[in-house]
Amino acid sequence: MGFQADGKIIIVGNTLNSGMGDFGVARFTADGQPDATFGTGGTMAIDFFGDYDAAQAVAIQPDGGIVVGGSAIDGARVGAALVRLLP
Repeated sequence: MGFQADGKIIIVGNTLNSGMGDFGVARFTADGQPDATFGTGGTMAIDFFGDYDAAQAVAIQPDGGIVVGGSAIDGARVGAALVRLLP
């Protein structure tokens, strides 16, 4: 979980879609409501290779960028995955 300078809350994890997982990122307003200005209804799914991905960490940069790290699977290979979302 991370907090942006304006008090918005970022939570990361994974989504399940047809048995496959993607990075899941959700943003909430400072009062805990889903932030409708982020993704679709306050959530975003990020897929790397069409296989299972899991977000495990989040960092908020000084410019408001959201950096999400975790793992991604491409067939039989597992590797680190990183994405930066612009504010």
